[in-house]
Amino acid sequence: MKNKDLEKLLQSKVPGTKLTTLIVFDLDTESKNLVMTITKQGMESNMQKDDGAFESWAIILKYHLSKYITTVTLNWNNENIDISNPHITQFYYRINKFLQTYSWVKTTMEVPTIPSVLLCHCPTKECAKKEEYPKGSEGELECEYVERHKGEYDYIDHQLPIGLFYGVISKDTHYSPGNKSAIDIWAINKNDLFLFELKKPNNKPLGIISEIMYYTNVMNDLLSHSINFERPDESLNVSKAIEKNYRNFGVFYEAYANGSIRSIKAVLLTCGIHPLITKGLLDFVNDSPRWNYLNIIFSSRIV
Repeated sequence: MKNKDLEKLLQSKVPGTKLTTLIVFDLDTESKNLVMTITKQGMESNMQKDDGAFESWAIILKYHLSKYITTVTLNWNNENIDISNPHITQFYYRINKFLQTYSWVKTTMEVPTIPSVLLCHCPTKECAKKEEYPKGSEGELECEYVERHKGEYDYIDHQLPIGLFYGVISKDTHYSPGNKSAIDIWAINKNDLFLFELKKPNNKPLGIISEIMYYTNVMNDLLSHSINFERPDESLNVSKAIEKNYRNFGVFYEAYANGSIRSIKAVLLTCGIHPLITKGLLDFVNDSPRWNYLNIIFSSRIV
């Protein structure tokens, strides 16, 4: 079965569903192995967009078409790939984590390992205030959610930076693309860390699964010190972010330093989610010994 055949099967679940054209799907009906060949454009695409969300497509197809699919094999073409491109290195990070999480995921080739010297940047100023965001924007919705729910947590804030760098933070050392990558909303309640990925009413991407999974993996690597922040005695930016407590970074840094977080609760926060992302599908996302071992759970809420 190729793209069009699989698309028809998905449309029997949710009419109008379209597969991305940046992944070539090929299902062997005898072995029930789905090969997903990710194009160069797909490798470099933003995971927030459905075109680049290979994790989302693998999970959705495996869950909704379980009658036909037992394993998913990821494939890509390394020819003419710039391995210094942050979109590509982030892609390899995501592949590594996906393989670690689900036994039904395979690859056709070896994946470059995740470097042991990755650093995460910190906020250098406070977020914009609610009135500074466009009306109806996700930024405005984030501010409103934080304000409404601040009594439910010990700390809650938004736009926690999550950009990754090799060894030192500079414009030339990006491991993940851009300087604006951030967790929409985060909160701490006792020993639990909450991560919220928010989408406004007219935005219902399947890529929200890939996005929240990526942020969760990075945060878990931070808390386990597989990824680190610069030391405050060696970085003016970090020491200032802690001192000024930009976006409650000082609070988060303390939890990172003392190892007080015991679980991560990752939440899809929407006004209406894509119809293929059901409760059953989220149960399937959670069905992993790795998530269980790390005390990580995924769920959804209405804004």
